[in-house]
Amino acid sequence: MSPMEKALFEFTFSTGCRIGEIVLLDYNSINWSNRSAIVSGKEDKEREVYINIRAEI
Repeated sequence: MSPMEKALFEFTFSTGCRIGEIVLLDYNSINWSNRSAIVSGKEDKEREVYINIRAEI
């Protein structure tokens, strides 16, 4: 498994995001300083998720 695949798996696991939410994730909505991101879920509801340190590349 490549480092990118491991990071994607950790991101999915730690945040609980659905694949569709990850696909639509905008790079600018990621806050690297506090390891959080704003994702658009079902019915375009936005929520803040927190990224596990193991998901960083």
